[in-house]
Amino acid sequence: MPVILFHLALIGPPWTTEKTPMVTLCPQDYWEHNKCCIDTETDEMYEVVETLGLYELTEATYEPESGTTIEDLRKMLLGAGCVESPEFSAFLDSHVTADE
Repeated sequence: MPVILFHLALIGPPWTTEKTPMVTLCPQDYWEHNKCCIDTETDEMYEVVETLGLYELTEATYEPESGTTIEDLRKMLLGAGCVESPEFSAFLDSHVTADE
């Protein structure tokens, strides 16, 4: 099975401290060849999303059930065989600001 990379972040309006965890997924081979996020859902990504009960926010970005912490989400993703990539995370962090 192809490796799925993930990046975690907290989202929510800037006027509140209540934030919701979200995850961006990307097949490792796509990332290594393109150095950008995928804009379609692969079968492997779909399997992870369905298994973990995630809800789509935008292309390749999902949120868990309400009440799930970012650490719980990390454990779920690692348990599903996904890999947290510092390079993928740095790329996404460099393209998003706290106010977006």
